[in-house]
Amino acid sequence: MKSGPSTLKRTYNLSAGTIEEVQRIAVELRVPQDSVVTEAVREFARMRRDARDSIAWAAAALDPEFQREMAAIATEFAEDDLTAWNR
Repeated sequence: MKSGPSTLKRTYNLSAGTIEEVQRIAVELRVPQDSVVTEAVREFARMRRDARDSIAWAAAALDPEFQREMAAIATEFAEDDLTAWNR
């Protein structure tokens, strides 16, 4: 099976300030501008996932069933946890 190219050429409309910042970072880090943009997009996606996860964990903290399950797990593995921490 033939796979496509690992990178694709795309055009985006960015503000002059954003372009200048990408250029500045690329020069500072001595990396291609594409690398700066790729890393920025990955970081943005990670921040969005973290925000969604934070909302889910906040809801779990208020869910009595989840709290009961976590308490049962903590009790079940308490001795193993102490053993691991005391190494």
